[in-house]
Amino acid sequence: MALTGKFSDTPFTDLIQFYASSRQTVAVTVSLPNGRGEDGVFYIENGDVVDAWLGDAVGRDAVRRGMRLADGSFRIEPNIHAAERTITEPLRQLLLEETVKIDEERRAGRRAGQAQHSPAVPASPSRAPGSVPLDEGIGRTPSTARRIGGAPAARSGAAATREAPKWSAGGPGVPGGGGVQKRTVIVAAAVVALLLVGAIVYFTRSSPAPTREAAPFAAASGKATAADPAVAARGATPGATTQTLTFGMVSPLYGPDKELGRGMKTGVEIAFAAANEAGGVHGRKLALVALDDGNEPSRTAEGMRELIDNRKVFAVVGNAGTATAAAALPAVLENKVPFLGALGGAALRKDPPARYVFLYRPSLAEETAAAVRYLVDVRRVAPAGIAVFSQDDDFGEAGWTGAAQQLKTYGLDPAKVARVTYRRNSADVDEAAKRLLALGERLKAVVMISTNRPAARLIEKLVPSVHGIVFTDVSSVDTAQLAEDLVAAKVLVAENVVVTQVVPLPSSRASAVMRYRALLEANAQGEVPSALSLEGWVVGTLLVEALKAAGPNPQPEQLVGALESLHGLDIGIGVKLGFSATDHQASHKVWGSALDATGAWHQIDLE
Repeated sequence: MALTGKFSDTPFTDLIQFYASSRQTVAVTVSLPNGRGEDGVFYIENGDVVDAWLGDAVGRDAVRRGMRLADGSFRIEPNIHAAERTITEPLRQLLLEETVKIDEERRAGRRAGQAQHSPAVPASPSRAPGSVPLDEGIGRTPSTARRIGGAPAARSGAAATREAPKWSAGGPGVPGGGGVQKRTVIVAAAVVALLLVGAIVYFTRSSPAPTREAAPFAAASGKATAADPAVAARGATPGATTQTLTFGMVSPLYGPDKELGRGMKTGVEIAFAAANEAGGVHGRKLALVALDDGNEPSRTAEGMRELIDNRKVFAVVGNAGTATAAAALPAVLENKVPFLGALGGAALRKDPPARYVFLYRPSLAEETAAAVRYLVDVRRVAPAGIAVFSQDDDFGEAGWTGAAQQLKTYGLDPAKVARVTYRRNSADVDEAAKRLLALGERLKAVVMISTNRPAARLIEKLVPSVHGIVFTDVSSVDTAQLAEDLVAAKVLVAENVVVTQVVPLPSSRASAVMRYRALLEANAQGEVPSALSLEGWVVGTLLVEALKAAGPNPQPEQLVGALESLHGLDIGIGVKLGFSATDHQASHKVWGSALDATGAWHQIDLE
């Protein structure tokens, strides 16, 4: 659940000060005009910016550059923690130093302009190509940002409408051209005043978020602060206080695959919001701490250790990423931490199942096998005309296995299947497209195991040259973004782009889906319904039901037993869900969806 806005309405400095003064844990993603869409991230925890990058600037330099932003937009993601602390100076010190510097630059510019008998307008600093533009607009009054999520500030605007301090040269008590010490005192007072105003606005005008951040942790060591009252109430049960149960997630929240993690996170959060609005589970509110791994396995392992060793979460829920699933597993098994609802991961599927690992979704192999059956039995494509396009990692390998096994049942030797790959976290599909086009008239369909950008790029390259070609992809693709990319590229693919799904279409009239949309609208306004966030909601709902069955004082082992006791649970998606001691996969149902000429998805029968 997120908050978005523009720096022309809410200046960077006001935005950062507000979230710092209210001591919220957030990540502020910056997008610049004509930028790449994600040009920087600022992590705020416990009243300070603890890590940041903007363009080629990192740490303190990124904050200083951010203070000069005049244009661009921002997105606020609550409960996102920095992987490491790179900034040790207090935020107030950074703001004060840079404010004085900017003020002196302006005064110098005015003096230079006056010497040339020109209007006293600060000169725009020159900048190298690709660098962040500098801001001449600090000191304006912010307006409210547009709320599309559950950040507490969003209830009344990102920074509330208040007058920002004016730092003009030659003001009362500050002689023009001198008095730097007096000016510094005035600027310092202004910065402190803004922090106090931000805190007052937050505590008087915001309402509780659907999920809250876990108990604060000391910035340097990652340990819980002794002053936190929740620490005293924490017993032997990790993540549990008398008021709260805290869960963790490690997923890609930034970078090329961010839709995977953000969708799952939103879905889990709205499931928690529904439980919390009803008074919690046995009186305890549910909280989620989400860490970003960029879909890189090495970072997943680090994030899992952080959640388990330092954040002391009760369980981990909704991790997104097949390639990263294997990296998460050792920490789960070693520490006996329940691990529920991960998106993908052949490494998580064992027979018999690993005791602490529970999955909602069908495997990627089940999805690609269903896609092959659809192409052969429904679309009447000859098995030899089907190629496979996959990511070059465990994610791609898992999907390839299902497609190859299904093609073998139709008499086609998997060794003769045309298979091409692309590199994870990239959209470079040129070589793959070249090899597929070389197949000529043989090529009739492509089974993709791909994320959004590479899938859209491949479709865009093949459609003009291969008449009537059919594409399928798996449920980890963000269908809303894929449709947007294809419509923007003006690619004519009506009914020939199919995505297998592990949930019904988010626009369906199923009772559970209607309930999901209502929760999304209430708790994540502006977010578009998607299969990923719907899946996250289903996973969160399964967890809530198991917690109810686990009793008022649950232990991780009790949660495992409660999950295994869930049989025939009907939440309204059209199929009953459940686990057992020998089956830790709640659903084996695969749905289908197809893209029409208008860019809208509709449900189709895969059989």
